[in-house]
Amino acid sequence: MKARLFNVRSNKKDVPFIYLKGKWLDRIGFCRNSRIIVCYEEYGKLTILNADTVTHKALEEEHQRQIHIIG
Repeated sequence: MKARLFNVRSNKKDVPFIYLKGKWLDRIGFCRNSRIIVCYEEYGKLTILNADTVTHKALEEEHQRQIHIIG
C-alpha cells in the first residue's frame, strides 16, 4: 500500500477539510467528475472509494447471481 501525506486545514469558520489533487488520483482510478464514497471506519481513519467502481462491481455480482446454467 502506498501512502500520501496531507494536511487537514480549516476554513474561516474553523471547519476542517482535506484538499486532494494530483495526477496520481487519475492513475489510481479517481478521474475528473468521479463520484466518491468516504467511509468512517474508526476514530482517525477514513476510506475513500470510487462510487462508480463500487456500484459497477455490485451490479456485476448481482447479475452473476441471477444467471442460471441449464445443462
